[in-house]
Amino acid sequence: MGIRGLWNLRVDGCWYRFRHRIRVSPPEAAETVCRVKQIYNKTINLEQWDQVPFPSPLDSYFDFVYTIDHDAGTFTLSKRSAVDGVPTPQAFEASLAKICETSSISVDKPGTMESPNGFAYSHDRASTTILLRLHLSMALLD
Repeated sequence: MGIRGLWNLRVDGCWYRFRHRIRVSPPEAAETVCRVKQIYNKTINLEQWDQVPFPSPLDSYFDFVYTIDHDAGTFTLSKRSAVDGVPTPQAFEASLAKICETSSISVDKPGTMESPNGFAYSHDRASTTILLRLHLSMALLD
């Protein structure tokens, strides 16, 4: 069936959404990092994106939701994972600049991480969203 998802983007204080036939590439795919780099370098055409009042949350219909806050310099990958056998929404956040230095995105095991705004998120059943550290694969690209 393919991977279902969408992109959220915040640029100059405005939110945008991109859903290309509801299909997205997985985080570890080169196309995902390529799109992040295009957004970071502002080489995308915002006319292809829908302006929206707020970012779309992770819905049960989607496998992934990618959120880029260009203004804050953050990249967030949202997905559902089984935590203690319970499907739980999780968010993986990283610096947008660091993501652009990578060749792929992979996700670490659940743990504790401090968000850019200083709040700590931890892996426990009481939290509704778990913020996890991203592992970045570094490689030289031609």
